[in-house]
Amino acid sequence: MVPRTTLSVLLIEAGRDASDDVSTTVNALYYPQSLDLHWSFFVKHHSDADVEGRYRLLTRTLPNGTYWIWPSAEAPADAKLKGVWYPRGAILGGNAIVNAMASILPNDADWDKIAELSGDSSWSAEYMRNIFGQAERNLYLRANESKAGHGFNGFVQLGQEDLVGHAVDQTSALDFLERDANFLGASRD
Repeated sequence: MVPRTTLSVLLIEAGRDASDDVSTTVNALYYPQSLDLHWSFFVKHHSDADVEGRYRLLTRTLPNGTYWIWPSAEAPADAKLKGVWYPRGAILGGNAIVNAMASILPNDADWDKIAELSGDSSWSAEYMRNIFGQAERNLYLRANESKAGHGFNGFVQLGQEDLVGHAVDQTSALDFLERDANFLGASRD
């Protein structure tokens, strides 16, 4: 592990402090958020309209100003194409706040493909999982859950929200929050 004393980071945040907004403080209770909490970027990924039209987050603007997000085949005739939607955090805490404060490792095949394309084995899934384990300070796994692939002494503290006192559908919220999306197992990917 890299000693923390050898690292320095300058973090510059854009946006306001929205810590009084419950959608920014309760994990996974992030949608819908106020529009002022993010900037919307729209991207065209492919020159072939048929291929582009299949993107899941392909976004169009309806005449009333709202977004219609779905592949092209079902788009209303009066909806104007914007592109694939990439909201980015415009708030103290940035994308972590907009993305439900979730920490989820990419599919192992994604890391391995980057390693293959770059010719750099330090991008491999095995290497990246090792780095994740070194950086992670896991606070959410229970005694009966597998500790494989997790770290407990790192500098990135990962835990789960205490939902007591928040008005949410507790059954679905707890089901979502209690999953370990980073467990080390073939069925994860």
